[in-house]
Amino acid sequence: MFYEKRRKKPGCPFCDPAEIDYRLREETKFSFVIPNLPTYEVWEQHKVLDHLMVIPKRHVARLTELTDEELLDVSRIMAKYEADGYSVYARADNSPRRTVSHQHTHLIKIDPKAPKVHLYLEKPYLMVNF
Repeated sequence: MFYEKRRKKPGCPFCDPAEIDYRLREETKFSFVIPNLPTYEVWEQHKVLDHLMVIPKRHVARLTELTDEELLDVSRIMAKYEADGYSVYARADNSPRRTVSHQHTHLIKIDPKAPKVHLYLEKPYLMVNF
């Protein structure tokens, strides 16, 4: 559905330097940090202030495929952003919601203020915060 239709170009967008370069926020020896497109509006019933992704430079489907050195590099970036108030989230490689097979971990910073009213309808999956 939406997730399948969103991808337009063939191939892996995270292996395409043009896709990474214009969005690059941070780079290490083994990984990139870029903004997620599209960003999430709401996460865990809170407004999202920033939404980034940590992406290993080498194309792998899961963290277990990384070398120890690559995994340490990715983990250090995740720890750095977690210490700055970001939640760390990754989907399993077989998740129906995962749109790119290249492993990537979301870094999501939310507004800590609780919404006054929260409405969630299971179908058609509508969430509104006031």
